[in-house]
Amino acid sequence: MGKRTGKAFVFIIVFITGINLYAGKVDSLTLLLNHTPGRGKLEILSQLVDATLYNNLDTSCYYASMLEKESKRFRNIRYLSLAYRGLGICHFYQNQYYRAEDYIQKAVTLQKESGDTAGLANSYKILTGIYWETERYEQSVEISFDALQLYEATHDTRGIVSSYNNIGLLYKRMDEPEKALTYYRKAVKAADSAKINYNRGNLYNNMGIVFKDLKKYDKALDYYRKALNEFNKDSLLGGIATDYLNMGNIFVYHIYKPDSALYYLNKGLQLSNNTDYTIQTDIYTGLAALYAQKGDTEKNIAFLKKALSLAESYHDADIQKDLHYDLYKSYKKTRNNREALLHLEQYTRIQDTLTLQKARVTLANLESRLENEKNRIIIQKMKEKQRADRQIKILLLLGIFLLIASLLFLIYGYIQARNKSKLKRALLENEKEQLEEALQFKSRQLTSQALMMMKKNRLLNEIVKALSEIKDIPPEAKQRLLRIQKQLKKSIRSEEDWKLFRYYFEEVNPRFFQRLLDINSRITPAELKLAALVKLKFSIKETASLLNISPDSVKTTRSVLRKKLGLQKGDNIYDFLNKAILVNE
Repeated sequence: MGKRTGKAFVFIIVFITGINLYAGKVDSLTLLLNHTPGRGKLEILSQLVDATLYNNLDTSCYYASMLEKESKRFRNIRYLSLAYRGLGICHFYQNQYYRAEDYIQKAVTLQKESGDTAGLANSYKILTGIYWETERYEQSVEISFDALQLYEATHDTRGIVSSYNNIGLLYKRMDEPEKALTYYRKAVKAADSAKINYNRGNLYNNMGIVFKDLKKYDKALDYYRKALNEFNKDSLLGGIATDYLNMGNIFVYHIYKPDSALYYLNKGLQLSNNTDYTIQTDIYTGLAALYAQKGDTEKNIAFLKKALSLAESYHDADIQKDLHYDLYKSYKKTRNNREALLHLEQYTRIQDTLTLQKARVTLANLESRLENEKNRIIIQKMKEKQRADRQIKILLLLGIFLLIASLLFLIYGYIQARNKSKLKRALLENEKEQLEEALQFKSRQLTSQALMMMKKNRLLNEIVKALSEIKDIPPEAKQRLLRIQKQLKKSIRSEEDWKLFRYYFEEVNPRFFQRLLDINSRITPAELKLAALVKLKFSIKETASLLNISPDSVKTTRSVLRKKLGLQKGDNIYDFLNKAILVNE
């Protein structure tokens, strides 16, 4: 398991700006909605969206859709922007990030038109989270600065502090620790200057994590203690438990002091029952690691099982996966190969499931992105058509008039013909730019798919290698081990990944493979895969990882492919694949 030695406090993103409603008020609001006519429904629907967002997402989405419909009917921009914001958050929680982005951008447009500064800053914060989840960190930083400017313009200190914190988190994710510390310090300074009632524990904790990553462990401990003091002031149990966890893990993984580690982890464990379950699983994992270093395998396994039981009760597959792998390694050390294999099987199963789920979410988001782009292009073309239609109507009216004055008709016709030619050229240029953007987008997805395949093959190869090192096991366990190895090798050779890869590749390079076969029909599927990777500029080492063969085999296959393509010594195969056979037909 990766060492979760620095548990960070995530984005301070304020989604809801309305009244904080108790669940019991939802029924009364629903009743009120049924008896409220006209525009009065808009405010009630807005409150229902906010009230149900965190405990009944489907209901919240329903009310947001109703608010959108009613706002359009009454042409109310303010409530329509709130409806778009609610729908955007609904799609965000459903991992439909590009649909979420589309709705939030609609809200942003309306908020700019109406001068809703507070709503606009809130929408920028939501976009920060969307860009974070889709790994567009530079855009996330840019939009965070936009939100910061709005908060500074309205002297909203809480908004300023949360924006500084978000920017710090982003720079940490982008591996720029010094910039992260700069903005965490700005957040603390802003909170101190305004003397607002704002708990600084989150900021100190995040600064401690950065110092831990920089291997400045004494400074990290200082900031964890500062955070602990802040959390104690407001009795924030989750923050207190987290800082005990972070300090304990410093003494487990970095400055080995078993007594100190045990003290802090046990302190955190006492509070963790009343906090987020992930804190408790992390504490159990830290204790397991501590006892592993002390050589107490029995307690190491016991704490790992406690963490696993808790993760299973909350159906957290990601944590379960890591714990099964830890248990596999622990049982392997004790030579209990039967239990080791059982946990390795569970790890492999969950890993495959999570990989498939991630691929499905990624594909769904890509389809959503393409659909949004398609709709945008359709709307833009409709607007252009409307403009063109208006021009045609004008021409017809003028034509009737110009029948009387032929000379004016000829002059005006010449002018309109020239304008129409310019319009067509502009439309063609616009369409070309859109196609180029779509091609770049598909190219990025193609490269991402190839890298995902590479990472998967590397991981599976490492597991197969680890399995092959297991010795002295009973025959029945050895048979099971061989079956697992066979399944893993089959997964490495899985054609499903290549089908998805070929789909994206042919979207960007239509008829690429057919043109190769037109040159030489004896080119094999393996050689076709190699040709695609050569075109994408993958190195021999990267190609070997993707195809699950040795670099020497890649060189051999490449040499055979060159001969089949009729290339002479000195001919560059990359130039040939990009110029000689890829001229648009």
